[in-house]
Amino acid sequence: MTKEEQTKSENNEEKKKQEFQQKYMEFQYITQQLKQIQEQLQTFEQQTGELNTVTETLEEIENIKPGTEILVPINSGIYLKAEIKDNKEVNVNVGSDVSVKKPVSETKDLVKTQVAEINKYKERLMTNLQLLTSRAQELEKEIEVFSQSKS
Repeated sequence: MTKEEQTKSENNEEKKKQEFQQKYMEFQYITQQLKQIQEQLQTFEQQTGELNTVTETLEEIENIKPGTEILVPINSGIYLKAEIKDNKEVNVNVGSDVSVKKPVSETKDLVKTQVAEINKYKERLMTNLQLLTSRAQELEKEIEVFSQSKS
């Protein structure tokens, strides 16, 4: 092998090594993104569950007669006795520790809107998750081929 051929071969090896490192770093980055997306999806699932519980509770409140005594959860396993004074309106936090009275039906609509928004975000995240998963699988195959060629 001539010196020129040897230099080309070394340059080629260096390029392959850099390409491998680049693919490996991209794979690691995508893996981190996938983990973050999965965590976000889990959070959205939890939020959706909580909002569905709120909707169910609001529906139950509409059917409770004023003057009825109920148990209100204040912490896990801790309840406070309370009396329903009004089953037509609830106080809704609008931010900065400010709450306003809203009809139960309007509040249920608000909660449904929040669930719909979360579902839109979940769909976007699922699309990203699928795209990133496909790319990660491609990279994994490329990295595996490179590793086997080195063996």
